[in-house]
Amino acid sequence: LATAQVVANGAAFFLAWAVARGMGEAVYGQFAAAYALAVSVAALADSGVRVTLIREVARQPAAWKRLLRHALSISMLLAIIVAAGFFLLILFKESPQAQSLRLWLLLFALLWTGLRILLGVPAGHQRLVAVAVWGAIERVGGALLVAALAFLTDTSVLGLAQGLCVWEAGILVAVWLWVHGQGHDTAVDAGGSWLGFAKLAIPFGMAAAVQSVVGRLDLIILGFQQQP
Repeated sequence: LATAQVVANGAAFFLAWAVARGMGEAVYGQFAAAYALAVSVAALADSGVRVTLIREVARQPAAWKRLLRHALSISMLLAIIVAAGFFLLILFKESPQAQSLRLWLLLFALLWTGLRILLGVPAGHQRLVAVAVWGAIERVGGALLVAALAFLTDTSVLGLAQGLCVWEAGILVAVWLWVHGQGHDTAVDAGGSWLGFAKLAIPFGMAAAVQSVVGRLDLIILGFQQQP
């Protein structure tokens, strides 16, 4: 798992380097600010949902499908609420090109959130190596795709965001098929409510989510400032 984290951090660094060298510092600044906003939306959309899913799947292996439905619905609802708030800022304060870039990266945030939640199922079943491998594939593949687009094509920064979304959607589908093909415990599910899951997840993770967003707040604010 430590190796997977190193790989993920290295991929993030490579992605930033590729955008900066392949498309110039000005474009990198645009991309970095929009990407920071997207990651912040993803952090707020998680708000402890993934951690709660892992814990509850470990406690109730037979209930993984129900728990996954609860987790995805809660995180997507939170993501839409947060993204809608940022969308109002985008709508009134930025050019059409900047709006498009941020909207594509907000879509990326939704897809990334869904992937992280989905990987909570095998994590709850203690398949941690598989989770780490899928995470590394997602990060490294996305970084390589962005590098290829930046260096080998004349695509715009909007094209980079669209490429990331296509990659993330493909990985999400692949992981979905893999998770549902693993033959997890088929014992009878005792049942449980959506609201009960939300009460466990949201208070548990909100502090960590806010801390994550605060760490990127300066970059997000700079991204919304008008050029002199």
